[in-house]
Amino acid sequence: MINTKIFECDNDDLEYDFYESEVLTENVLKDVEEKFGIKLPETYIELMKAKNGGMISFQNNTYYFEYMNPHDGEHCRSSLNIFQLRGITLDKIGIGCTFEMIEEWEYPEDIVILLHEGHYCVCLDYRNYNGNNPPVSYIDLEVELDVIVADDFEELINNLTVDIDDDDEEYENDEEHIAYEEEVKIFDRNEFEGLFERYQDEIEIVDGIHYFLNSAGDSEWFIKQLKKAINSNHVFVVEETVHALIGILKKYKKTVFLHNVKKDIEEIAQVVYNSEEYDVNKYSIRLKSYIENYII
Repeated sequence: MINTKIFECDNDDLEYDFYESEVLTENVLKDVEEKFGIKLPETYIELMKAKNGGMISFQNNTYYFEYMNPHDGEHCRSSLNIFQLRGITLDKIGIGCTFEMIEEWEYPEDIVILLHEGHYCVCLDYRNYNGNNPPVSYIDLEVELDVIVADDFEELINNLTVDIDDDDEEYENDEEHIAYEEEVKIFDRNEFEGLFERYQDEIEIVDGIHYFLNSAGDSEWFIKQLKKAINSNHVFVVEETVHALIGILKKYKKTVFLHNVKKDIEEIAQVVYNSEEYDVNKYSIRLKSYIENYII
Protein backbone atom coordinates (compact mmCIF):
# COMPACT_ATOMS: atom_id res chain seq x y z
CA MET A 1 0.00 0.00 0.00
CA ILE A 2 1.62 3.25 -1.14
CA ASN A 3 1.83 6.20 1.25
CA THR A 4 -0.11 8.97 -0.54
CA LYS A 5 0.07 11.30 2.47
CA ILE A 6 3.61 12.41 1.70
CA PHE A 7 2.30 15.37 -0.32
CA GLU A 8 0.01 16.60 2.48
CA CYS A 9 1.69 19.93 3.24
CA ASP A 10 0.12 22.83 5.16
CA ASN A 11 -2.28 24.76 2.92
CA ASP A 12 -1.53 22.25 0.17
CA ASP A 13 -4.80 23.08 -1.57
CA LEU A 14 -3.77 26.70 -1.90
CA GLU A 15 -0.04 26.89 -2.45
CA TYR A 16 1.52 26.71 -5.88
CA ASP A 17 3.89 23.78 -6.22
CA PHE A 18 6.63 24.32 -8.82
CA TYR A 19 7.47 20.62 -8.96
CA GLU A 20 3.94 19.44 -9.71
CA SER A 21 3.47 18.42 -13.34
CA GLU A 22 0.28 18.28 -15.37
CA VAL A 23 -2.28 15.62 -14.51
CA LEU A 24 -0.95 12.19 -15.47
CA THR A 25 -2.77 10.51 -18.35
CA GLU A 26 -2.29 7.11 -19.97
CA ASN A 27 -0.95 8.77 -23.12
CA VAL A 28 1.67 10.73 -21.17
CA LEU A 29 2.67 7.58 -19.27
CA LYS A 30 3.04 5.67 -22.53
CA ASP A 31 5.18 8.43 -24.11
CA VAL A 32 7.46 8.64 -21.07
CA GLU A 33 8.04 4.90 -20.84
CA GLU A 34 8.73 4.67 -24.57
CA LYS A 35 11.23 7.54 -24.40
CA PHE A 36 13.11 5.93 -21.49
CA GLY A 37 12.69 2.40 -22.90
CA ILE A 38 11.55 1.06 -19.51
CA LYS A 39 8.47 0.23 -17.45
CA LEU A 40 7.98 2.40 -14.37
CA PRO A 41 7.07 0.88 -10.98
CA GLU A 42 3.33 0.48 -10.44
CA THR A 43 3.64 2.07 -7.00
CA TYR A 44 5.29 5.15 -8.49
CA ILE A 45 2.59 5.41 -11.16
CA GLU A 46 -0.11 5.04 -8.51
CA LEU A 47 1.37 7.86 -6.43
CA MET A 48 1.78 10.13 -9.46
CA LYS A 49 -1.86 9.61 -10.42
CA ALA A 50 -2.77 11.04 -7.01
CA LYS A 51 -0.46 14.01 -7.58
CA ASN A 52 2.04 14.11 -10.42
CA GLY A 53 5.11 15.16 -8.50
CA GLY A 54 5.63 17.93 -5.99
CA MET A 55 7.00 19.07 -2.68
CA ILE A 56 7.02 16.56 0.17
CA SER A 57 5.49 17.19 3.60
CA PHE A 58 7.98 18.13 6.33
CA GLN A 59 6.54 15.24 8.32
CA ASN A 60 7.52 12.75 5.62
CA ASN A 61 10.67 14.04 3.93
CA THR A 62 13.54 12.11 5.51
CA TYR A 63 14.80 8.64 4.60
CA TYR A 64 17.31 6.82 6.78
CA PHE A 65 19.49 4.10 5.26
CA GLU A 66 22.60 2.05 5.90
CA TYR A 67 25.35 1.20 3.44
CA MET A 68 28.90 -0.06 3.15
CA ASN A 69 31.28 2.75 2.22
CA PRO A 70 33.08 1.55 -0.94
CA HIS A 71 36.13 3.69 -0.16
CA ASP A 72 37.02 2.32 3.28
CA GLY A 73 34.67 -0.64 3.81
CA GLU A 74 33.11 1.01 6.87
CA HIS A 75 29.45 0.41 7.74
CA CYS A 76 27.64 3.76 7.61
CA ARG A 77 24.23 5.14 8.53
CA SER A 78 22.99 8.24 6.77
CA SER A 79 19.83 10.08 5.74
CA LEU A 80 18.41 11.71 2.65
CA ASN A 81 16.19 14.78 2.52
CA ILE A 82 13.54 13.85 -0.03
CA PHE A 83 12.14 17.37 -0.31
CA GLN A 84 10.41 16.76 -3.64
CA LEU A 85 9.63 14.03 -6.16
CA ARG A 86 9.66 14.51 -9.92
CA GLY A 87 6.45 13.65 -11.74
CA ILE A 88 5.90 11.49 -14.81
CA THR A 89 6.44 13.90 -17.68
CA LEU A 90 9.11 14.45 -20.31
CA ASP A 91 9.69 18.12 -19.48
CA LYS A 92 12.40 19.34 -17.14
CA ILE A 93 9.99 19.73 -14.21
CA GLY A 94 9.41 15.98 -14.19
CA ILE A 95 11.64 12.95 -14.66
CA GLY A 96 12.38 14.22 -18.17
CA CYS A 97 15.14 16.20 -16.43
CA THR A 98 17.08 12.92 -16.41
CA PHE A 99 18.29 13.31 -20.00
CA GLU A 100 19.72 16.78 -19.38
CA MET A 101 21.30 15.71 -16.08
CA ILE A 102 23.02 12.74 -17.73
CA GLU A 103 24.40 15.00 -20.46
CA GLU A 104 25.44 17.97 -18.30
CA TRP A 105 26.49 16.25 -15.06
CA GLU A 106 27.61 12.92 -16.54
CA TYR A 107 25.31 10.80 -14.41
CA PRO A 108 25.25 7.15 -15.55
CA GLU A 109 22.88 5.93 -18.25
CA ASP A 110 19.83 3.76 -17.47
CA ILE A 111 18.57 5.69 -14.47
CA VAL A 112 15.41 7.74 -13.90
CA ILE A 113 16.04 10.71 -11.64
CA LEU A 114 13.36 11.23 -9.00
CA LEU A 115 15.19 14.04 -7.19
CA HIS A 116 18.39 15.90 -7.91
CA GLU A 117 20.34 18.69 -6.29
CA GLY A 118 23.31 19.45 -8.50
CA HIS A 119 26.00 16.92 -7.70
CA TYR A 120 23.70 14.26 -6.19
CA CYS A 121 20.49 12.52 -7.13
CA VAL A 122 18.05 9.84 -6.02
CA CYS A 123 16.98 7.62 -8.89
CA LEU A 124 15.25 4.49 -10.09
CA ASP A 125 18.22 2.32 -11.05
CA TYR A 126 17.78 0.22 -14.21
CA ARG A 127 21.50 -0.34 -14.83
CA ASN A 128 21.41 -3.99 -13.81
CA TYR A 129 17.67 -4.49 -13.87
CA ASN A 130 15.19 -5.36 -16.62
CA GLY A 131 11.79 -5.38 -14.87
CA ASN A 132 9.41 -2.66 -13.71
CA ASN A 133 10.34 -2.52 -10.01
CA PRO A 134 14.01 -1.48 -9.87
CA PRO A 135 15.99 -0.57 -6.75
CA VAL A 136 16.44 3.04 -5.74
CA SER A 137 19.99 4.42 -5.72
CA TYR A 138 21.70 7.48 -4.29
CA ILE A 139 24.46 8.89 -6.50
CA ASP A 140 26.77 11.63 -5.25
CA LEU A 141 29.23 12.70 -7.92
CA GLU A 142 31.21 14.95 -5.60
CA VAL A 143 32.25 12.22 -3.17
CA GLU A 144 32.06 9.40 -5.76
CA LEU A 145 29.34 7.53 -3.88
CA ASP A 146 26.90 5.28 -5.73
CA VAL A 147 24.82 3.03 -3.47
CA ILE A 148 21.43 1.30 -3.44
CA VAL A 149 19.34 2.78 -0.62
CA ALA A 150 16.04 0.89 -1.10
CA ASP A 151 15.03 -2.38 -2.72
CA ASP A 152 12.27 -0.58 -4.63
CA PHE A 153 10.26 2.64 -4.78
CA GLU A 154 7.63 1.43 -2.34
CA GLU A 155 10.25 0.78 0.34
CA LEU A 156 11.59 4.31 -0.11
CA ILE A 157 8.21 6.04 0.11
CA ASN A 158 6.74 3.99 2.94
CA ASN A 159 9.79 4.62 5.12
CA LEU A 160 9.85 8.39 4.80
CA THR A 161 9.64 10.02 8.21
CA VAL A 162 10.24 13.25 10.09
CA ASP A 163 13.86 14.35 10.51
CA ILE A 164 14.65 13.21 14.06
CA ASP A 165 17.88 15.23 14.00
CA ASP A 166 16.08 18.51 13.30
CA ASP A 167 16.50 20.74 16.35
CA ASP A 168 14.50 23.65 14.97
CA GLU A 169 11.87 25.00 17.35
CA GLU A 170 8.19 24.97 16.43
CA TYR A 171 6.95 28.12 14.76
CA GLU A 172 4.56 28.90 17.58
CA ASN A 173 7.58 29.28 19.89
CA ASP A 174 9.54 31.34 17.40
CA GLU A 175 9.41 35.01 18.40
CA GLU A 176 10.60 36.14 14.97
CA HIS A 177 7.80 34.19 13.28
CA ILE A 178 5.22 35.62 15.67
CA ALA A 179 6.51 39.13 14.98
CA TYR A 180 6.27 38.48 11.24
CA GLU A 181 2.69 37.25 11.57
CA GLU A 182 1.80 40.44 13.40
CA GLU A 183 3.16 42.48 10.49
CA VAL A 184 1.03 40.77 7.82
CA LYS A 185 -1.24 43.38 6.28
CA ILE A 186 -4.99 42.92 6.35
CA PHE A 187 -6.75 44.12 3.19
CA ASP A 188 -10.36 45.08 2.64
CA ARG A 189 -12.04 44.67 -0.73
CA ASN A 190 -12.25 48.35 -1.65
CA GLU A 191 -8.58 48.88 -0.87
CA PHE A 192 -7.56 45.88 -2.97
CA GLU A 193 -9.76 46.90 -5.90
CA GLY A 194 -8.26 50.40 -5.76
CA LEU A 195 -4.79 49.02 -6.39
CA PHE A 196 -5.77 48.15 -9.97
CA GLU A 197 -6.63 51.75 -10.81
CA ARG A 198 -2.93 52.58 -11.07
CA TYR A 199 -1.06 49.19 -11.16
CA GLN A 200 1.86 51.01 -9.55
CA ASP A 201 2.62 49.01 -6.43
CA GLU A 202 3.16 45.43 -7.56
CA ILE A 203 4.21 44.35 -4.05
CA GLU A 204 0.91 45.56 -2.62
CA ILE A 205 -1.04 43.75 -5.34
CA VAL A 206 0.84 40.50 -4.74
CA ASP A 207 0.36 40.80 -0.97
CA GLY A 208 -3.34 41.31 -1.59
CA ILE A 209 -3.51 38.26 -3.85
CA HIS A 210 -1.88 36.13 -1.16
CA TYR A 211 -4.17 37.56 1.52
CA PHE A 212 -7.44 36.88 -0.29
CA LEU A 213 -6.28 33.52 -1.64
CA ASN A 214 -5.79 32.29 1.90
CA SER A 215 -8.89 33.97 3.33
CA ALA A 216 -12.31 32.40 3.63
CA GLY A 217 -14.27 34.76 1.42
CA ASP A 218 -16.05 35.28 -1.87
CA SER A 219 -13.98 33.27 -4.36
CA GLU A 220 -16.10 34.45 -7.28
CA TRP A 221 -15.23 38.08 -6.42
CA PHE A 222 -11.57 37.06 -6.05
CA ILE A 223 -11.48 35.56 -9.54
CA LYS A 224 -12.84 38.88 -10.89
CA GLN A 225 -9.83 40.57 -9.29
CA LEU A 226 -7.47 38.01 -10.83
CA LYS A 227 -8.88 39.01 -14.23
CA LYS A 228 -7.58 42.52 -13.50
CA ALA A 229 -4.26 41.34 -12.09
CA ILE A 230 -3.46 39.15 -15.10
CA ASN A 231 -3.29 42.31 -17.25
CA SER A 232 -0.58 43.92 -15.13
CA ASN A 233 2.61 45.07 -16.81
CA HIS A 234 4.59 43.53 -13.96
CA VAL A 235 5.58 39.94 -14.75
CA PHE A 236 5.88 39.32 -11.01
CA VAL A 237 2.18 40.15 -10.54
CA VAL A 238 1.13 38.02 -13.50
CA GLU A 239 3.12 35.02 -12.22
CA GLU A 240 1.51 35.30 -8.79
CA THR A 241 -1.90 35.61 -10.45
CA VAL A 242 -1.30 32.30 -12.25
CA HIS A 243 -0.22 30.69 -8.98
CA ALA A 244 -3.42 31.93 -7.33
CA LEU A 245 -5.60 30.66 -10.17
CA ILE A 246 -4.01 27.22 -9.91
CA GLY A 247 -4.65 27.34 -6.17
CA ILE A 248 -8.33 28.05 -6.82
CA LEU A 249 -8.55 25.23 -9.37
CA LYS A 250 -7.03 22.78 -6.88
CA LYS A 251 -9.18 23.98 -3.99
CA TYR A 252 -12.48 23.64 -5.89
CA LYS A 253 -11.51 20.67 -8.07
CA LYS A 254 -14.52 19.24 -9.95
CA THR A 255 -17.11 21.39 -8.16
CA VAL A 256 -20.12 23.30 -9.47
CA PHE A 257 -18.36 26.53 -8.45
CA LEU A 258 -15.61 26.06 -11.05
CA HIS A 259 -18.22 25.25 -13.68
CA ASN A 260 -20.01 28.52 -12.90
CA VAL A 261 -16.86 30.64 -13.25
CA LYS A 262 -15.39 28.71 -16.17
CA LYS A 263 -15.65 31.66 -18.58
CA ASP A 264 -13.68 33.96 -16.25
CA ILE A 265 -11.03 31.29 -15.69
CA GLU A 266 -10.64 30.69 -19.41
CA GLU A 267 -10.22 34.43 -20.04
CA ILE A 268 -7.38 34.55 -17.51
CA ALA A 269 -5.82 31.43 -18.99
CA GLN A 270 -5.95 32.87 -22.50
CA VAL A 271 -3.71 35.74 -21.41
CA VAL A 272 -1.18 33.18 -20.17
CA TYR A 273 -1.35 31.16 -23.39
CA ASN A 274 -0.81 34.28 -25.52
CA SER A 275 1.94 35.84 -23.41
CA GLU A 276 5.33 36.39 -25.02
CA GLU A 277 6.98 36.39 -21.59
CA TYR A 278 8.62 33.03 -20.93
CA ASP A 279 8.08 33.33 -17.17
CA VAL A 280 4.34 33.54 -17.84
CA ASN A 281 3.85 31.32 -20.89
CA LYS A 282 5.75 28.44 -19.24
CA TYR A 283 2.65 27.71 -17.14
CA SER A 284 0.44 27.18 -20.20
CA ILE A 285 0.58 23.39 -20.46
CA ARG A 286 0.04 22.86 -16.76
CA LEU A 287 -2.75 25.41 -16.51
CA LYS A 288 -4.54 23.95 -19.52
CA SER A 289 -4.29 20.50 -17.97
CA TYR A 290 -5.85 21.68 -14.70
CA ILE A 291 -8.70 23.42 -16.52
CA GLU A 292 -9.44 20.38 -18.67
CA ASN A 293 -9.34 17.94 -15.77
CA TYR A 294 -10.70 19.97 -12.86
CA ILE A 295 -13.66 21.84 -14.39
CA ILE A 296 -16.62 19.52 -14.95
